[in-house]
Amino acid sequence: MRFNRDAMMVLGLVVTMILLVVWASWEDLVRDGAPDLSTYSIEPTGAGALREWFDEMGYEVVDDVLFERGVAPPAEAEMAFILAPTLTVGELDWRAIDRWVERGGVLVVADDRLQFTSPFQYYEVDFGVANEKIGRLEVQNPHWRWPAQVTSVPVETLTHLAWEQDNEDLPEDMMIHLATATEPVMVSFPRGEGVVFLTTATHPFTNQGLKEVGSGEFVLNLLAYVPAGGMIWFDEWHHGIRNLFEGELPANSGPWGWLTSTQWGRVVLYMMVVIFGAVVLARRGFGRPVPLPDTYQRRSPVEYVTAVANLQRRAGHQAAVLGQYRQQLKRGLGQRYRINPTLPDQEFVQQLLAYEPDLDEQALVNLFNRLANKRMSEDELVRVAREVTDWLSN
Repeated sequence: MRFNRDAMMVLGLVVTMILLVVWASWEDLVRDGAPDLSTYSIEPTGAGALREWFDEMGYEVVDDVLFERGVAPPAEAEMAFILAPTLTVGELDWRAIDRWVERGGVLVVADDRLQFTSPFQYYEVDFGVANEKIGRLEVQNPHWRWPAQVTSVPVETLTHLAWEQDNEDLPEDMMIHLATATEPVMVSFPRGEGVVFLTTATHPFTNQGLKEVGSGEFVLNLLAYVPAGGMIWFDEWHHGIRNLFEGELPANSGPWGWLTSTQWGRVVLYMMVVIFGAVVLARRGFGRPVPLPDTYQRRSPVEYVTAVANLQRRAGHQAAVLGQYRQQLKRGLGQRYRINPTLPDQEFVQQLLAYEPDLDEQALVNLFNRLANKRMSEDELVRVAREVTDWLSN
């Protein structure tokens, strides 16, 4: 059994739609190829082990989001981790997160990548580049809580925190937890009723980093700010993994919010793209065909001549037309005997008579005189043009 081209295209379209539906229903597929520091990544640079460790210790770990005039952790969350976001955290999102911190949340922002938009800029802090890679750092006691950090922390970074020396927006009670001899790597400061931690030391949070000595104590000291069994939120939204908290959508999102923020909405968008591609590949028209006229009436040469004549008449080019006929007559008659056509009319006629004595001198002189007129009637102009044609044709 042979399928024609249209049947094969329909079959391919159906198979593609089935695959999209399976993709939407299989939630784990969105976790494949997760970026660095994502809790869905099991790669050495991922943070999947950190999430599982928190789960085993009895904490409630979530990555759903609430929309409170921006993306924010759930209100019940005690601590939030924003680890190396791959998407820009917008101003509205930062404001929503900051409101959550001011209500008593503990925010940990960790990123060591040099990029156009720093996730620390909302708090007037930026990146700086170290002269060489920073390996391990001692914790600045007594700012740490529990357990006592007796070993150094493997930070493994090329960046440090930086800010302008005269920046008056920095909090006065900022504390430094990790630092080189000259530059800070991790700081914290109170924000309302909460606390904000900023660090370029992302290595201790990774699957590989947690295996190294010092990383466990480092993370446990952060967890000291969270009561036992509390909720910990990981920002996967800005890693591109979009799960919604209790199925909610952004306020005033409408159909577009459902299409772009839910798995089934994205399936609908993908299906629309596939259908559009199928229509294009099938070379289907997007509207009713417009038939071409059976006959195409071309204009005759006379219409063009008439149109040009009417234009010249309306523009008042009569003197120019007479001058053109005059020059045309001189060139045509003088070309036979190499007589200069720019000579005055009387001299031109005398030289022409030297070669053609039988020429009607008076008629030719009268014709030149009439061609020298600036204005004449259209009938007279037609008669003059006919006489010029007769002289040239003889």
